[in-house]
Amino acid sequence: MANTITAKELKCRIESGETLMIYDLRRQADFEADPELLPGAVRMDPAKAGEWAGGLPEDGRAVIYCARGGSISKSTQEALADQGHDVPYLEGGHAAWMNQGKGS
Repeated sequence: MANTITAKELKCRIESGETLMIYDLRRQADFEADPELLPGAVRMDPAKAGEWAGGLPEDGRAVIYCARGGSISKSTQEALADQGHDVPYLEGGHAAWMNQGKGS
């Protein structure tokens, strides 16, 4: 089963002051459509996960996300797992983060 985190859970962790490495894996077109990053996030190329995986925190305090929490997050998570990293991805991706609190 995939290791995921909800937008609400991630927000609580960020607001509690927990140090997290957050990686934005969105396609360029998705990023250009909405260039706002999650707090503290850095853009990474999911196709190069093998290259940047060595920089992941040893204590498991990393989260990845794409536009909607779909294939990019899942395939990158699998690639990272192949290298021994257990990194959750954001359920619903950037869209879920941006839609928090709307419609409530």
